[in-house]
Amino acid sequence: RHIASGFGFLGDTAGFSISEGLVPYTSRSSYAVAFAAGIANTLRAALPAIVFATLIGLVLGIGQISRHPLVRLITRGIVDLIRNIPLLVQLLVWYVAMLELLPRAADALNLGNILL
Repeated sequence: RHIASGFGFLGDTAGFSISEGLVPYTSRSSYAVAFAAGIANTLRAALPAIVFATLIGLVLGIGQISRHPLVRLITRGIVDLIRNIPLLVQLLVWYVAMLELLPRAADALNLGNILL
């Protein structure tokens, strides 16, 4: 069948571009460098999200065991609301909300190398 196996392809030229990242990469870099750039970009997005989600969960969890009835009621309501809405519906709502609330890319605030 002429199917190559192994990791020899990692030294081959990737031939595609990656828009930005922590690892220096060009289209003439190898697949191994592209893989490293992909891992770095994934960690760059995932680690702050994990920290943020953990903090939100911690605050909501502590709120549910609070002695203050209003705090307990609000946090219980938030958790129950999020648990009872399907994830796909939540993703769609957040996507539409971001499209409506955030400015267009053409209207981004330019602060040197940082676009807001």
